[in-house]
Amino acid sequence: MVFCNDRKTPSSAPFLPSLDKFRFTKNFIVDPEGGGVYLMYQPYELDCYAAGVTYVGLIYYG
Repeated sequence: MVFCNDRKTPSSAPFLPSLDKFRFTKNFIVDPEGGGVYLMYQPYELDCYAAGVTYVGLIYYG
């Protein structure tokens, strides 16, 4: 799932028309409260500038 700057508000990520053009980033954070790992994308990479840094949450199903 893609989140806005607060890592809680879902983003529609209008700048990502298909997963074919999706690229992984080397920038990530580990949530200190055990919420997982988030890939970080700068404004305009996945969403508009107003959304701020966009986060892609990595979910573990195990």
